[in-house]
Parts: sequence; structure tokens; C-alpha cells
Amino acid sequence: MVGGFERKMSIWQLGTQEFQFRAWTAQAGLASWQIRPTCESNPTCGTTHGTATVRIIRQEITLTLTSTSITENSGVSTVTARLAVEQNTPVTVGAAAVSPATASDFTLSGNRRLTFAANATTSTGTVTITGVDNADTAAAKSVRVTGTTGTSAGNAAARTLRILDDEQATVTPTLVLSPAAIAENGGVSTVTATLDRALSAAVTITVSAAVGANAGARDYTLSGNRLTFAAGATASTGTTTLTATNNTAASPYKRVTVSGVAAGNNTRHPTPVALTIQDDDGGEIVLSASTLAVTEGEETSYTVRLSKAPTRSVRITKVGNAYGSLRMSSWSGGPYYSGVTYTYTTSDWNTAKTVYVVGWEDSNVTDETVTITHSSLPGAGFAPEYQGRSKTLQVNVTDNDGGLALTPQAVTVQEGRQLHGGVEPAADRAGDGDGEEPEPGGRARHGRHAANADADVQHDELEHGAGGDGTPDGRRRRGGRDGDDPTHRGGGEQRPGL
Repeated sequence: MVGGFERKMSIWQLGTQEFQFRAWTAQAGLASWQIRPTCESNPTCGTTHGTATVRIIRQEITLTLTSTSITENSGVSTVTARLAVEQNTPVTVGAAAVSPATASDFTLSGNRRLTFAANATTSTGTVTITGVDNADTAAAKSVRVTGTTGTSAGNAAARTLRILDDEQATVTPTLVLSPAAIAENGGVSTVTATLDRALSAAVTITVSAAVGANAGARDYTLSGNRLTFAAGATASTGTTTLTATNNTAASPYKRVTVSGVAAGNNTRHPTPVALTIQDDDGGEIVLSASTLAVTEGEETSYTVRLSKAPTRSVRITKVGNAYGSLRMSSWSGGPYYSGVTYTYTTSDWNTAKTVYVVGWEDSNVTDETVTITHSSLPGAGFAPEYQGRSKTLQVNVTDNDGGLALTPQAVTVQEGRQLHGGVEPAADRAGDGDGEEPEPGGRARHGRHAANADADVQHDELEHGAGGDGTPDGRRRRGGRDGDDPTHRGGGEQRPGL
């Protein structure tokens, strides 16, 4: 009864009258009932009486496994059950293999029944699941454990038991640095480790750190050195960190080698990883953009400079994909090379020098992405505070060779009249595709049909002071092109260095 119920009883003498109240269904909105007595036939008993509240509790059955992971070599997990409310409701335990596991990978004990004593919520009786050993090498397997009552009390939520293989092939842990590069001014990197599959026994890794390129023992501190994998786990626990130590000396970026020694069956030592400590007292390479977009046959540009005055000259080389889908030049219009090199001095370090980039014509129909790496060249004659510095620029090259184009693309036609159109390669709508002449008002096209007068030169190098090609004051003669003849060099003009 939803609204309430009424029960009449007679009390002939002083004392306690007992009655039972059973909630068959815990309906939504009926979390509790209130019992309030009243007198009908004896007005002398008064009108003020006590009340009692009855809470409605839904029965819940919870299964518990003494171990959620066991080894296949006779590992055992014991199943117990717990009730939310006392009830004499036996629970029958079942176990089913989850593919790729099979019923032959485990055994369920002969007794599969859990019972509850009067007024008890914890089960009695022993039900076990035991792993069955075999000679196969396999990943961990799973068993679905269930508990049923066959009554209105309902069933327990299923649990998962993992059976770990003990013939697994040797695994190699992977060390992970987060992040892999830290600032010199107190930067912190956390060291963790992973396994590509779980093992049946615990594994520990002892972490160590050693100086690498340009680093010294005072450049960092190691805190904690122990990482642990519990049986069945693929992620390590334990805290190990590396903290950079600040100083005021300019230097190249430093490297610290992080290694580990593994202790545990079937486990190799992890491969060492490198931590970079970024010096904050030296200079940086400054680009005017972090990404560029260019279409095949078209040219775009960006600039490069230094962040602070160097103590000596700095030589920056810029390399893309050697004679692939992208080429570079010191001048607009070329000639183009796979890379260019600029030298900055103590007086012109802040001068933004332009790099011209062209999307090189090719025969495929694929958009491409090229990363240009800008690196400060090492050497005793160059500023130490810039050595080891690098910066990258991503260039997205859009292909212009694919597809067909309809002409015209938009038109109005009168009813009953005919419409004439055509189909042509999409690439030739922007230009004639021969790489020699631009359309009127268009831009010059560069690529496979445009001869490179300096095809044997890998870098266009421009020096300030002495000319990179032997001409005075850094001036270079730009070779012209005539049609498709790579041996012809038209009369170029003298161009000043950037």
C-alpha cells in the first residue's frame, strides 16, 4: 500500500506488544514509514502517543575476492559475500572464462554455496578459484565471478579475477620522463616506468642518473630511486624525480642519462633515456613564425634572429627535406636549395634575416608536412652560449596536382538554351603547369620543370663580412634560369647580403 496501512490490535494489560513490518519493495519515494498508535475504544488512554520510524533498505549482495590476480601455477583466490541487510539467503558462486581464457585455465571448488548465520551479514563457507598451470606463453586471462540467490534478494554484481601466466617471455620496462626537457632554474622531471604486459610476480627498478654532454654532477639532483610493479601491474608506483640546479654561467643545453636496473623474473633492464636541462643564461634562436603554409609552385618567407648579443659569431643552419617537397633560398625567386646557413655577429645579431621557402613541384597528389630544423653549429670559434640551441618550424605544403576542375564553375543559363563547359586538370587553372612562365598577374612557379642552376650545391650560405661565395661584402650573384636547360646561367644581378 503506497499511502499507508492500518493494523488493529488489542492490548489487555501493561507491557509490550510486538508486530512485524515487511517492506516487499523499496519503492521510489518511500525511503521510510512512520508508525503512530491511536486509541479507539478507550478514551482514557489519552491522545498523545509515541511514534516509530521504519527505514526501507534495499538488499545488496557484494562479492569479495581475497586476491583479484592469481598465478596460473596453483594460485588461489577465495570468494566471500556480504549482505546489506541480515537475511537467510544463500549465495551460489559461479565462474566463467572470458575469451581468450577457457574453462581449463581454472577450477572452481566443489562447494559453491555461501550461507549466512542468523543476524549475520558476512557469509560462511569456503568457495575458491584455483589457477591451472600450463606450458603455454600467453597474456593474463580473465574469469568472471558471479553470485546468485534465486530469490527476491537479487544477485551480486560480477567480479573479475585475472590469472597471470608464469611462462611469459622476458619483458623490458620502459622509462618515461615527464617532461623530457626542463629549465635550468629549478625544473623538475618525474621518472616513471611501464611494462607492455603484466607479470605474475613483483618487479622493482632502481633508477640512477649520470652526467651526459655538457653536464656536471652539480647540475641536477636525484630524489628517490625506486620504482615498483606489483604482480599483475603494468604501471610503476613510487616517486623518483630529477631537479635541475640553477647557475649563472651561459652554456649549451646539458644532457643527463637516466638508467634503471630491474630486479624480477623475466625482466630486462630498461633502455636509458636522456633528460635535457635547458640553460637560461644563454641565447635562443628566434623565428617569426612556428608554422607556415605554402602551395606547390608558390613562395613564402619567415625571418630568423638571435635573442641576445653573442660573445662571438653564431652560425645558424636551416635544413628541411633534402630536395624533396620544400626548398629554401636567401633571395626571393631563388635559386633554391635544401637548406641555407646564416652567420650572425656581435653587431648584427638582432637583424631579422629572411628565409624564402618554396613548395617544390612534384608529380604526386599528396599534401605534405616538412619540418625545418634551425641549429647553431658547434665549434671553438663560435659563441658557447648558443651552441646546442635549436628551433623547428613546420611547413604545410599543399599539393596542386590532384583532381579535375569544371569550367565555368558558376553560370546562369536560360531555360531551353544549351550550356557549354569543359574539364581540365585543376593544377593548370592556377598556371600552365610548365614551370616556365606565370599567368598574367600571377606568381612565378617553381618545381620539377624549373631548372636549378646550382643543383650541385646543397646549401645557400650567406656570410656577413666576407662574401659566402667569394664576392665582397657578402654579395652573391643570383644565377638566372632559361627554360629547362640546367646548364644555362642567365645574367644574374648582384644582390646584397641579408
